[in-house]
Amino acid sequence: MSQQKELFDPDDDDEYDNQGNLDFYGECPNCADGQMFIDPDNIEELIAFCIECGYVIDLQETH
Repeated sequence: MSQQKELFDPDDDDEYDNQGNLDFYGECPNCADGQMFIDPDNIEELIAFCIECGYVIDLQETH
């Protein structure tokens, strides 16, 4: 099972991809309203994050 990491904050400019090119990952398992995305430019940390609730899945741990 995947573990929840620290919550993603889309208002935090250090975390958010300013180019806006995010790939859709799927529906959020944590909240019913959210959609999860992957930042393809972040090669150091492969994560999927929910833009609604901030839930994060570390995809490197799921393989």
